[in-house]
Amino acid sequence: MFADYESLVVQSYRDKRDANTLSPRLLHLTPANLKEECIAVCEERYERKDDGMLRTFFKMSGDRDTCLRVITQCGIDKFRPLKNFLEGKTSTTDEKNIELLAWLIDFKPRPFDLQRKYNSDNSTVSDNSKEKEPVAGNYTEEENAVHEPAGIINEEWGMPVPQQLFSTTLRRGFKNKLVIIAAMILVTAGGLIYWVWSDKAAAVVQPGNGWCMYWAEDHYEPISCNQKPAGNTLVVALDSQRISNFKKITRIDTITSRSKGFVWYVKINNTVEFYTADGFHPVDIRLRLRPITDYIIRKYIPAP
Repeated sequence: MFADYESLVVQSYRDKRDANTLSPRLLHLTPANLKEECIAVCEERYERKDDGMLRTFFKMSGDRDTCLRVITQCGIDKFRPLKNFLEGKTSTTDEKNIELLAWLIDFKPRPFDLQRKYNSDNSTVSDNSKEKEPVAGNYTEEENAVHEPAGIINEEWGMPVPQQLFSTTLRRGFKNKLVIIAAMILVTAGGLIYWVWSDKAAAVVQPGNGWCMYWAEDHYEPISCNQKPAGNTLVVALDSQRISNFKKITRIDTITSRSKGFVWYVKINNTVEFYTADGFHPVDIRLRLRPITDYIIRKYIPAP
């Protein structure tokens, strides 16, 4: 069951934390540090077997470069639930957060597999065999590839319907068909709830026909992921919060001392640009935006 898998992942995190073998970013938990660690892990040990998790958590996957672009554009609030869970502020968290943690700490074998039994002794037993398989962490790349789940995933809602359910149905008959039907109902219900509450309802579409967005001078514009805007404009995963809240401020005379906490800036070639939310620059994603200060206001904002 996933609860057993979750217990092993969390215990592995705690053991590595206590042994001081984790990255400093995982020892000092903040949403920003978790995001930076995701970027570092993607750069250092990107593996295709993690595509399902990346697609569920970040709503897009494909290759290492795509992974880096999407994580860089992701808002840090997305990582807050995992931080709160690891700090004990919440007692439960979404399965996608546990899978992200397994990826960050390089827990093996991952991801969760319905056909495995996860025991407290940190070993796994196959449903189809009484023999214990190797202790977690001793799998070769070839063995990991065998256990890679190719799930059916609702990109926006992030709920996987594992492919193992479909193969198990063929072997176990009608009873497991009911499991599939129940899972599909949950996915559909999740999609309907998102449709009601999202101001970008059009983004809930099938994979391959989904919605992305691109930077159009001073704001983000939604675009089909199958389309390409003019020029070499970067196309990233659709983020309804970023479309609504992230804009370049073109009238800087509207910025005052009361703008602190609501305006962010970046300096490029002696020119300062101002934005309505934090994160990274929409064009040069290497540049992080910084919160505006009294000094920046005095130096770069014209006096009324």
